[in-house]
Amino acid sequence: VGGACATSIPRIMMENNPVDVVCIGEGEATCSGVLRALSGGGGLDGVDGIWFRDGGGGIVRTPPRAPARDLDALPHPAWELFPMDVYVRNPIGAVNVNKWIDGGRRGDVQKNSMNLTPSRGCVYKCTFCYHDFMGFGYRYRSPENIVEEMKLIKDRYGVEYFHFTDDCFVTSRRHVMRFCDLLLRENPGIEWGCAGRVNLMTEELIARMREAGCVLIGYGIESGSQKILDSIKKRVSVEKAKEAVRLTQKYMGWADCSFIVGLPGETKDTIRETVDFCKELALTPEVIFFATPYPGTELYDLALKTGKIRDEEQYILTLGEQGEKVRVNFTDFSDAELTCIKEDMVRELDAWNKVVHAG
Repeated sequence: VGGACATSIPRIMMENNPVDVVCIGEGEATCSGVLRALSGGGGLDGVDGIWFRDGGGGIVRTPPRAPARDLDALPHPAWELFPMDVYVRNPIGAVNVNKWIDGGRRGDVQKNSMNLTPSRGCVYKCTFCYHDFMGFGYRYRSPENIVEEMKLIKDRYGVEYFHFTDDCFVTSRRHVMRFCDLLLRENPGIEWGCAGRVNLMTEELIARMREAGCVLIGYGIESGSQKILDSIKKRVSVEKAKEAVRLTQKYMGWADCSFIVGLPGETKDTIRETVDFCKELALTPEVIFFATPYPGTELYDLALKTGKIRDEEQYILTLGEQGEKVRVNFTDFSDAELTCIKEDMVRELDAWNKVVHAG
């Protein structure tokens, strides 16, 4: 097994499941190493980046494997081995929220869509965000490599919209501008969306992204309270968030923004600051999550330290869709009160924006 869950809790994974080998972090080189060792009859102790069971029932941990540096050296996935008809017909990103821009108007259209990962890692250290899988370093594929795969998938499967699933595509402004330049030069008729970060956005960058076919920039705003943003180590200001949202609304027609309620230090005042932030920008959040600690995050360590998570395995088994219910409560509100607060936020902002847009 592998992935984020296996990487963050390998011992729990092996002690509670019929698992032979756990791959830690990126799997391309590690899985190849495991297969070579098994097919050649050799031992797994020479493969970096895994936990495995030895013959005596114990668990062996090998040294960690360094992240791949040259992402262009990795081949494109063998998409023909996947049920692509299922993937491309299930809407994601801008297709999923039905907010394509057509002459300045929002309209519902059906387009084949596909996820793509142009970069890996994130240099930021927000307390709620998981990083062990891809790491804190930022690595990216060349614009040529990304566009090549986009064109291949478009030509073969009729995909017209790509949603970038990396943590922070806009980390390198120079790289994004080069990517946009190549898309404009190639003119493949592709639209795309990605995650942004408010402290990295400029008007020049957003305008260029839109010109190159970007129809969605998603922001994890998290809170309209500077107190909360500082406490979660977001390294952004409320004013910078407002500026980025306004610029994105100017060029994209909308901004895909998510928020989190129930973070440590949350009060009625900080909730009001978040509501007022949205009202000022005539912003309807795409989603409001409950603060949820995931293994491998600082927030998870806090939940363990304060006794809010007593049985790790049982807690992990309760985790479903991201932040859709109160799993751990870091506030002085009861779970019921916190749930009502979120529901009231949604109702108030929906009503406010109906009035604003009607006017």
